[in-house]
Amino acid sequence: LAPSNALPYGELFTKEIERGLERRRTMDYKDPIKVSPSNYKLLLEDGDYRLVEMWLPAGTSDIEHSHPNEMVYFIKGGKARIHLSDGKSVELDIPDGHCMKHEPWTHRVENIGTTDIKAILFERM
Repeated sequence: LAPSNALPYGELFTKEIERGLERRRTMDYKDPIKVSPSNYKLLLEDGDYRLVEMWLPAGTSDIEHSHPNEMVYFIKGGKARIHLSDGKSVELDIPDGHCMKHEPWTHRVENIGTTDIKAILFERM
């Protein structure tokens, strides 16, 4: 059972979207399709939503870019180093079929593995 002070799911979801939009308004947005077109391809755009394909060959890096609220499905994972806008980085072993959700952020992805990484991104603009 949910605590008595919990918001209904729909209201909670709406508040989270509003917080995400506010974070996006305060960040310097860098569209991955524009700044790194060899790695990002627009598949579909419909109002506030878009579907984007990401392809990052082994041994390459994309250009620093941003995403609004996003969900990602990794068709083909791999070993990646994520460079964050604050100068920190993290290494990840991303398995095939991995899914993730993320709030607005700016970063650069470096493929430090031996296989290409391919993913589909669902973004709420």
